[in-house]
Amino acid sequence: MSDGKTVDLAAIRARVAAAATPGPWRAGSVEAEGKVWVPYSGALEGPSGERCLLNMNTAFPHTADRTLIAHAPADIAALCDEIARLRSELDDARNVALGLTEDCAGLREIIAGRTTPPTDAEIEVHAAVGGRWLYRTAGVAPYSQETMRRPFALAEACRLEGNVGRWWALDASGAPCAWPVVTEVTT
Repeated sequence: MSDGKTVDLAAIRARVAAAATPGPWRAGSVEAEGKVWVPYSGALEGPSGERCLLNMNTAFPHTADRTLIAHAPADIAALCDEIARLRSELDDARNVALGLTEDCAGLREIIAGRTTPPTDAEIEVHAAVGGRWLYRTAGVAPYSQETMRRPFALAEACRLEGNVGRWWALDASGAPCAWPVVTEVTT
């Protein structure tokens, strides 16, 4: 464990690779009941060039322990691979969630509208793509996009008279959309 919370996969892999006798390991069969065998060059004691890594006490039940121990290196490697894969998926899911959180913030801004009237440049840019405006003063029914024929005049009146209301940008179909972006050209 690296920080008490996350498993240090690199350290586990290093222990398996460096400290464990290379496999494949196998549990003994009839000729060597109770033993766990590993490949060993030049071995004389075991079948087919193996040596006994572990000799279980055959007086006690041990088959499950022997099988677990024999499969440990391969199982540990597979589990490390699975943890790494799941961590990668979790990172991907976190990135998607972060993107969705940012998208939600943008959508909330669209739905909330804006209390500052659009500038003439914003009105022009929005009109160029067929956009319209919706404006509502506190306690008064909203102007519809059909009745707002002169957004320049209404925006100017709001700026001059200090009318407090909400503005929404609407796309060509009348649905709320993002506020138009105006790029200023400096000469």
